[in-house]
Amino acid sequence: MTSSVRVVQPGVPDQSCLARLLGEPGLPVEHVTAPSILVDGRYHTAVGVTSDSFDDLTKLTVSQVRITALQAYASRPLGNVLAAAFGQWSTQAVATGYYGDVTKIIHLADPTDADGAVQEDTGRTLARAANRLDDYQGNGVGHLREVVDRHRETIANPAPLSQARLKTLGKKISNLRTGPYTLCLYRPEMALCGGQGAADFRLCRPHECKNSAMSRAQRALLELRRRQELRMAPILRRNAEKIAAAIPELEGEFAAMSDEVLATIAAEDLDDYVRDVLHEDPDPR
Repeated sequence: MTSSVRVVQPGVPDQSCLARLLGEPGLPVEHVTAPSILVDGRYHTAVGVTSDSFDDLTKLTVSQVRITALQAYASRPLGNVLAAAFGQWSTQAVATGYYGDVTKIIHLADPTDADGAVQEDTGRTLARAANRLDDYQGNGVGHLREVVDRHRETIANPAPLSQARLKTLGKKISNLRTGPYTLCLYRPEMALCGGQGAADFRLCRPHECKNSAMSRAQRALLELRRRQELRMAPILRRNAEKIAAAIPELEGEFAAMSDEVLATIAAEDLDDYVRDVLHEDPDPR
């Protein structure tokens, strides 16, 4: 019973001593008791989840628990749906009559909210590629070098690349995207994937496409996939053969390396990217 209600966030309007409560799926709210809430509440206070004290909580009614749970549901993403399902109401208008205007505090994200993060990632990706151009292979390497040369002054600036500068750089190369096995500088007239307006990585033909430049880590990952699909013959053998035919030198490049080494190469490249982000100068000036 003590796990039937969990305190997940303090500060529920008018019932701050309770914090927010979420009912266990399938457990009738009538079965939730004040003692069970006290036990769970004091535990979460002890471990630092909430700073509220439950010492003054002596009595709870079913309606108090019910409305508090509704507020918790309603304040979550798509909370109006969760709350309506919890209360078994037929319309949102009926539900709002029970849990009030909690949904007004919910931020409904707009796709453009992520533009800054995408631009920052794009700028960082190009800057990283510029520092290891000799690592890249594929029919799009020439175009990648042209793009790097075009922005060489920004990339080579001795001042640290702040988030603001990375975003500015990213805005200028909005067609650059990182796929599972390639860095794509998308140009519709060159795209072998046939993507309309953007790369379609489901149909990507890395290395062959003139938009594609593959890092060593991406090639290692593709070779790992080729080996795994070859072992799953005959189900995926044709996929493995297509990869080998498209990039004949792939198998030879990593012939002396085990699957574990290939996986390590790919993982270390990702770790290196994360380190770049964490050690980046956050000063936007």
